[in-house]
Amino acid sequence: MKIPKYLHVNLSVALPLLTLLITLFITHQAFNNAKIELAKKTQTYFDFRVREAVSLIKNRMHVYEQVLQGVSGLFIASNHVDRNEFKQYIATLNLAKNFAGVQGVGYSLIVPSANKPQHVASIRSEGFPEFTIWPEGQRDTYTSIIYLEPFDYRNQRAFGYDMFSEPMRHAAMQKAIDTGHAQLSGK
Repeated sequence: MKIPKYLHVNLSVALPLLTLLITLFITHQAFNNAKIELAKKTQTYFDFRVREAVSLIKNRMHVYEQVLQGVSGLFIASNHVDRNEFKQYIATLNLAKNFAGVQGVGYSLIVPSANKPQHVASIRSEGFPEFTIWPEGQRDTYTSIIYLEPFDYRNQRAFGYDMFSEPMRHAAMQKAIDTGHAQLSGK
């Protein structure tokens, strides 16, 4: 049986065209599969990095909480902690080496409004003539950062700060007062 000439021409064009279409389809499918696999791997890597970051943050916050617990223990174990004892204790912790990221550790005193003038005078008599509780304003109760180590330029700016004047810190401090445990403030 002889194939008609018009059919022969079409087969000679159709066979390579069919091969090209099949190859393009297989290439397209392979590309899509590779794209989907890459997206899965990227998402898996991203999820891993997020879990890792969350874990690092939780660990860092736990370390900060441990420092607070240690300072709490210092005050519980002593009848009176003076400025020099606090400084020595914090220096012994070697914050820069052992607690990377901790900029300073402080101690804040609750000061009833009626005791504010005596408190300010007491701190000024320790060699801080410019000391004041800030921000200004009339409140029933103040807090006053009286110890802060290391007592460098950055931390000196917080000296005398009333943490009760800021809602997030106030809430953490109130919770610490109510529970008797060190608390971390929110953002």
